[in-house]
Amino acid sequence: MERFVALLLLVSALPLAARADDYGPRRDIAAIRHDLPIIERQAEMYPGVVRSVAIDSVIVDEGDALAQWHDTGTDERAIARLNYKYGRWWLLQSTSFGDRGYLLAHCPPDSAPTPQFLINGGVNPTLAALAGENMPIVQEATALVSQYANDDPHYKICSEVFHIDREYSPEVLPFQTVGRRLIEGDQYHVMVQLAKNDADQEASIIGPQSRAPTEAESWANPPGGNAYFFFSGTVHATKPVHVQAGTTIDVWFPFVLDPSLRYSLTIAAPNAMSLGPVEGTLTNNTLHFVLPAFTAPPGAELMGEIDSD
Repeated sequence: MERFVALLLLVSALPLAARADDYGPRRDIAAIRHDLPIIERQAEMYPGVVRSVAIDSVIVDEGDALAQWHDTGTDERAIARLNYKYGRWWLLQSTSFGDRGYLLAHCPPDSAPTPQFLINGGVNPTLAALAGENMPIVQEATALVSQYANDDPHYKICSEVFHIDREYSPEVLPFQTVGRRLIEGDQYHVMVQLAKNDADQEASIIGPQSRAPTEAESWANPPGGNAYFFFSGTVHATKPVHVQAGTTIDVWFPFVLDPSLRYSLTIAAPNAMSLGPVEGTLTNNTLHFVLPAFTAPPGAELMGEIDSD
């Protein structure tokens, strides 16, 4: 019996494909095939746009992975890059390459997903080579590039990078913002809609930033850590800003949140204000918070944190 159990454990760890177009440990492939449709369900740059994601291929090399997926509604195809951290697979980037008809009609475009293109963007050579051997869209692009190169000996692949750094943050978040504003950092997406307030037109939150927790701060370090997300910014105003109830903060996560947990948001400024904890609602891997009324003192350094129970 012990030999049988040992054999099962050995087989489960072998870097063999669970499906024809997969490569890597079965448990990692299964985890990504489960997690990525949840992470990608809501188009992170377009809140409210929900996709039906089907996974075509998963390539795993230790803690790094590439996954080819398509939207069953539009047949748009993409390659996702993931990294294993704190016991979960995190989405670093998802790059669309259109549907198959687009690829055939326009390739090799500057962004043809060949192994060299992936390497140019920071994918490790081993993982890129495995994608070339196993991932359909990479094999297809490589064949088309080769065909073009044979037809035109002067043809060269454009060296534009595979965009993996999506970090962006506005320099200021005006209190009189009309509509929602996007803040990014560490692959998170944060949409902020400030409620009505008495700030003047020049008043704002300057230097808004967001980040992932360190391992010590995170759920991976119980019982001391249970943080999932941090953000901060400094109030730039000549007088206290009184914000009515109804400010909304939506945080899309690049890894799957456990729906059985409760998540809460606190915002504080040392010796100035404290807000929360405010419990959030989870939809499509996005936490939604509605804040009570609060007063933001001039110069206050606001620090927000999302924790679980």
